[in-house]
Amino acid sequence: MHRYYIFEGLFVLLGLALVASVLKYPKDILITLPLGILKRVLLGPFHGLFDSDTNKDDKPYPSKEKLNVDFNDGEKLIFVISTNKSIEVIIDDFLKVLTGNYLIDEFSIVTREKQAIVKFPNHINFYDFHFFVQHFNDELGNEKSFGVFKSYKLDYFVFQDRETLNNLIGFTSDKKYFSIYMLDNLDENQYLKLNQKLKINRVWVEQYYNHEVFK
Repeated sequence: MHRYYIFEGLFVLLGLALVASVLKYPKDILITLPLGILKRVLLGPFHGLFDSDTNKDDKPYPSKEKLNVDFNDGEKLIFVISTNKSIEVIIDDFLKVLTGNYLIDEFSIVTREKQAIVKFPNHINFYDFHFFVQHFNDELGNEKSFGVFKSYKLDYFVFQDRETLNNLIGFTSDKKYFSIYMLDNLDENQYLKLNQKLKINRVWVEQYYNHEVFK
């Protein structure tokens, strides 16, 4: 039997390249890529039924200006407008897929009827917090939750973009519109991609934030 040394060598090289990629980009290989594949598998049979432009799923929005975020110096919150689900379960079931290590006891949760405010541990990183914003949207549905970042330099509101899978959109307290592309290297790129041409509905966020029952 002939041995195909060329093919064996190629498989070895591919295996080494995969190992090197996992070591260099663990978040992208082990978390972002599998989740993207899973979303496409689940949405595949319904392709085109819910979004007339699903080809935009993996495209970042354009931006000519970036607003840096000193994420360590701010308060991170998620406001839940309405849910019948356990907030503790939503958080706890997601901790194992994050890039950082967190305990459920580090999250402060205040609930009243179907509403809730979740205060995140101060050391949660930029990527994991915004990954949580996506996760809450997936669990609760559109316009049922949004994230808030508050610091002495910058306040902003952020939520899942309904037109794409991998973009979060939002606005700052002085009404600057921005996007965050979740497939970017958010460990290093901790900034908001400003773009005043983004189509953003602020009303549902502002109404709840300014009149929510916890104040």
